[in-house]
Amino acid sequence: MFDFFTKVKKMTGLEDTNGINDTPNMQSLGNAMSKAVREFAQCSLLENENDFVSQKISEIREQSENFQEYARESINQSDKLSKYAEEVVVFAVACSDPSFTKEELLDFLKLTLEDAKKNKTKTEELKANISNVMARLVNVQNECVQYSNDIQTNARAMNSNVVNELENREFEQRLFRTAYKFGTGAAILGTTASIIAAPLTGGASLAIPIIESIVEGGLIMAGATGAIALGSRYAYNNRNNEINALNRRLIIERDELITQICSLNGNLSSIIHDSCDILNFWDEQITTLNDLIVKLERFDNNDGERPSRLVTLTIQKKWNNVSRECKDYNRTMRAALQVTNMVTSD
Repeated sequence: MFDFFTKVKKMTGLEDTNGINDTPNMQSLGNAMSKAVREFAQCSLLENENDFVSQKISEIREQSENFQEYARESINQSDKLSKYAEEVVVFAVACSDPSFTKEELLDFLKLTLEDAKKNKTKTEELKANISNVMARLVNVQNECVQYSNDIQTNARAMNSNVVNELENREFEQRLFRTAYKFGTGAAILGTTASIIAAPLTGGASLAIPIIESIVEGGLIMAGATGAIALGSRYAYNNRNNEINALNRRLIIERDELITQICSLNGNLSSIIHDSCDILNFWDEQITTLNDLIVKLERFDNNDGERPSRLVTLTIQKKWNNVSRECKDYNRTMRAALQVTNMVTSD
């Protein structure tokens, strides 16, 4: 098999490293990968005391780790696919070379077909992995948008120390308002008792001490409860000023939080958009593998009859491209992982 592979490899020019790379989409894929890595890093480095935002940042960090794991796995699979692509080209060239027997081609065909199915399965797993990362990020983004709308409508929906302080001040204000109303009523009652008691002094000298006691008691009651009313009124007004100040702080905090969430959503949108390029890359590989499997199964069902020259040339050209794409993909992903290491070490 080694001699067989070496012989045809020279015929196909696979060892020629000076060939022109006709897959310029790898450059855009590399840019997308590097950008996605940086966006992930920016999201992961964010810190926020808000429980909701802190939880979303934690979820993004988790997906960042999944993304890096996917990148490492994809490099291994792409390396295998690149080597497999060379074998497919070898097989395609051998089919048009009469020096190879039908039996040799059938043996190589079965191996090639089996490996094609294995590669397709692994490639579909990689596509599912990156799709899962994208789906989770979309979910985080939707939740952030909903939360922004909620706190825009009701700032107190935030889990904030300002909200807690504001609610405490409002509770105290209600207590002072009640005390103020009670004190004012009691003061009026005490004064009224004094006035009613006054007429009882009409010439009855023995009643004077009793009446004086009633009048004095009424005035004391009026004075004490009046002081309570005035004090409660002052405290009520003071709390009202504090509540107004806290409301202003709450609105400022709400607006700043919404701005941070919008920035976070912008990073997520960029990651999701860039991940689409990666998804498209694996979609192309799956399509190519499916096409190859169909051709190989047709060849196998024809008892090893050689495919036409046009078919073999098509396979050869296509899988030469796959080999280059996978090698470029590996370089791109390794560079992106290096970016990850540099960003996370800053």
